Amino acid sequence: YMLYGAMTSAVMLYGFSLLFGFAGTTNIYALAEALKAGQIPTIGALGIIFLILVGLGFKVSIVPFHFWAPDVYQGAPTQVTGFMASVVKTAAFAAFLRLFATAFSSHSEYWSSTLWAVSAMTILVGNIAAAAQKNIKRMLSYSSVAHAGYMLMSILSAGSGNAGSSLLFYTVAYGLSSILSFSILLIVSTNSGLETIDGFRGMAKKNPLTFKATMAQVSVPASSANIGPGFDCLGIALDLRDRYAAQVLDEQLIDVDVTGEGAESFAKEGKPGQKNLIIKAMMAGFEHMGGKP
Repeated sequence: YMLYGAMTSAVMLYGFSLLFGFAGTTNIYALAEALKAGQIPTIGALGIIFLILVGLGFKVSIVPFHFWAPDVYQGAPTQVTGFMASVVKTAAFAAFLRLFATAFSSHSEYWSSTLWAVSAMTILVGNIAAAAQKNIKRMLSYSSVAHAGYMLMSILSAGSGNAGSSLLFYTVAYGLSSILSFSILLIVSTNSGLETIDGFRGMAKKNPLTFKATMAQVSVPASSANIGPGFDCLGIALDLRDRYAAQVLDEQLIDVDVTGEGAESFAKEGKPGQKNLIIKAMMAGFEHMGGKP
């Protein structure tokens, strides 16, 4: 972890040094203006963004920079692991959002496709690998990787203005649920001496309160595992809606109340095409959150 972290940090700092050197400033808004004005050539700007993405990708453990997470999570004390999974990841994503939604927004047409692919791969790899784990810490580490993919989706919705609010909601819900998960693991491992699935056997009789807390993690509709991805999908759907609306200003764009019956009737009776698809995507986001649009 130390060697890998030092290497990726050095790569990220080299990218920052190039960025600050070419732009002549460290102010994030001045950096955005410099990139927008073409003060840094496009090829150079993309190279800088890639270097910074490598460093931040390691911090938030997205694919393919996630290999350190399972071993570090398993080897570290449970209290430290819980801190890394919640506070450290939240701080890293705050920096991720500020840079990509503000400083690098003028080059979003180049990096958005890359983040789409990275987000999809992170979600798939994290969830599939987590299902095969017997050690709970390793399972939670891959779960953390998958959640990083969902949080990355928030940054992709920066164009709609909902990136900050959706990421804030997700990180708070994810942080609290992570602390609860590792607290449960700490109690179970202390009582049973095991950090594997076998340590949870008979927990309903041995410790009913811990059992209820564990079940709440996977069954409560308002938990971050259920509602967080829905907000991310909704933010992206709103971003797509806004982009499409800008392209069809010459048409009569129906103003839809997505909280009432208007969305449902428009999805059924509206013109076939992209507008209808976007409304359906928004309705799917609401339904994922357990409610009716």
